[in-house]
Amino acid sequence: MAIHNYHDTNSNLPGKGYGHNANVSPFIGLLPFIEQNTRFAECNETINQNTGDAADPMMNDRECWQGLLSFLMCPSDPNTRNGMTAVSGRMYTPTNYVFSEGDCYMPYGRPNNLRSPFGMIPSPSWGSSWGGGSANTFAVVTDGLSNTIFMSERCSSPGTGLEDYPLIQGGIANVNPGAGTNYPQVCLNTRAAGGTYKSTVTAVNGSGTFFGHYNEIYTAFHVILPPNAPSCSVTTGTNGSYPELGNVGRSYNYLPPTSFHPGGVIVGLGDGSIRFISETIFTGNLGRFPKYYSSATSQDISGETYNGVWGAMGSMNGGEAAVSF
Repeated sequence: MAIHNYHDTNSNLPGKGYGHNANVSPFIGLLPFIEQNTRFAECNETINQNTGDAADPMMNDRECWQGLLSFLMCPSDPNTRNGMTAVSGRMYTPTNYVFSEGDCYMPYGRPNNLRSPFGMIPSPSWGSSWGGGSANTFAVVTDGLSNTIFMSERCSSPGTGLEDYPLIQGGIANVNPGAGTNYPQVCLNTRAAGGTYKSTVTAVNGSGTFFGHYNEIYTAFHVILPPNAPSCSVTTGTNGSYPELGNVGRSYNYLPPTSFHPGGVIVGLGDGSIRFISETIFTGNLGRFPKYYSSATSQDISGETYNGVWGAMGSMNGGEAAVSF
């Protein structure tokens, strides 16, 4: 309902980036609509009085980024129940509830995701280096609000979020499969028995550790791999089919919704309704690239999803027929 109230007031959806800082999550704009006016005022002051690193949520200790928000913590997740999380030596507000990036595979630093309801609002201090973008409206969700996932849950890792964490609920595997093979199935294959990653991969960083930052690992998920599948950060050599997909130093993430609920996750649709989605939902062919965006000349971001019923629920404008779930 907060998203709908925000749209009624501002005539657009909350976006990534706010004021002079391109790094803040949509949660910041939503704060006044979830009875957090004081917190919003603190964030607004920090963001608009500074530029660049001084305004970046990861670069300062202002109260805006700290202090628990209990409504962002899922009671079933033991990690967020433990309270504040530390990132780079600072304590930050965790969240289990995150925003959809749709069925699109794209690198950090390329925020203009045309498959996601939550667009990037460019910051004056960052110029055009972030690929442009603008806030969306409900009108761009042409597949229908009742057919499009806007939010879901993701488990948080404990502690710093930088330590090795072997559990799929909260950990992110660092995967380097080699050029031309960074498909969703590669990430899915990192699962071992008992809900952990295989010993041959390194689980690094954590998700949901910071509500204020727009980086995908903190406040986003993809509708590509099924619910409760492994999460992966993929860095590879130059990809043979799509040269810009997976260049060394550019991280692409597969971040499915995760939870401690048996058999699936809870998602929020664009019309405000809540649904439980089974982890066995049809996800199409995971042995090929999903929709992706790397640059204006290397992209596949229009048309129907490649990820079955699950992907159709995540794409806001793919043109798929209405699905039952």
